[in-house]
Amino acid sequence: MTRKSEAASDPASFETAIEELEAIVRTMEDGKLPLDSALERYQRGVDLVRHCQSALNA
Repeated sequence: MTRKSEAASDPASFETAIEELEAIVRTMEDGKLPLDSALERYQRGVDLVRHCQSALNA
């Protein structure tokens, strides 16, 4: 999934975003991702955190 298509697929809810973020953290903590995949997951995590912060500030 590219960054552009990920940005277009914002999570349906705060809870969905948190669940996806937790899954990303588990995957990255495993340490088995290639660097390029880890960087993509990291960026998706940053986008999810921003989405959650916006939801909390609304």
